[in-house]
Amino acid sequence: MARKGTPKKRILLPDPVYNKVSIHMLVNRVLKSGKKSIAYRIVYTVFHKLAETTSQNPVEVWEKALNNVKPRVEVKPRRRAGSIQQVPRVVPSAERAQAVAIRWIVGACQKRAGKDMISKLFYEISEASKKSGAAFRKKEELHKMALSNQMNARRPDTIIKAIMEQNDFKEFEPS
Repeated sequence: MARKGTPKKRILLPDPVYNKVSIHMLVNRVLKSGKKSIAYRIVYTVFHKLAETTSQNPVEVWEKALNNVKPRVEVKPRRRAGSIQQVPRVVPSAERAQAVAIRWIVGACQKRAGKDMISKLFYEISEASKKSGAAFRKKEELHKMALSNQMNARRPDTIIKAIMEQNDFKEFEPS
């Protein structure tokens, strides 16, 4: 175990064009081999394309996509009674949920078939804002896994409440 305490939290500055920290986090995830100018060009081209096709503010489309993909709960493997169980828990902070969502969006882009990152990122963000796409499906699968393993949690009612606040699970709501 670490003896020096918790590490200092890095303070991220907002990106220069849209003045949003979440966009800067996206640029850092798209970044490859330290080429930040290329990552900025990719992200800003995607945002320009979003503005043209949706005729909305691209930052609003990005925020909507990010909110649709943010997980409310997560599962952590824990060893109990000789077996490993998936124990669900509520995501501890909004920053963690946002970081996980950005990671899922960029990961879905990299797995998507296609030639350039610009078109893959554009389609993934536009699909996530419409509650579809690979990143959104990953969140849905995670929430279903958390619901199926809710009895492993210390307080199963908090897991159910966190998922139901989102109103994505109509099938589990009491009628």
